[in-house]
Amino acid sequence: MPIVVPLLESKQYTGSNGPAIVEWLCGTIDLESDDGEELVLNYIGSPRRLRVGDWVIAGGGGAGTPRCFSTETTAADYANVWAELPGL
Repeated sequence: MPIVVPLLESKQYTGSNGPAIVEWLCGTIDLESDDGEELVLNYIGSPRRLRVGDWVIAGGGGAGTPRCFSTETTAADYANVWAELPGL
């Protein structure tokens, strides 16, 4: 029996790529503010805050489907919890 996992992608906030992250998320999240130190995204009325170095995790994005915001995580948690696989 094969083991399958959902397609998730990640992008790190660098302090200068806030608008690119919003565009990458295909309109599933809104930009509240970006001062180069903290990115604040609005996801279904809930503010999501990312500091420089934090990561955004998104589902979808394969076979032409839009990416949907899943969660945000610190760089330390990203390194300890998530495993990166080679691109498809």
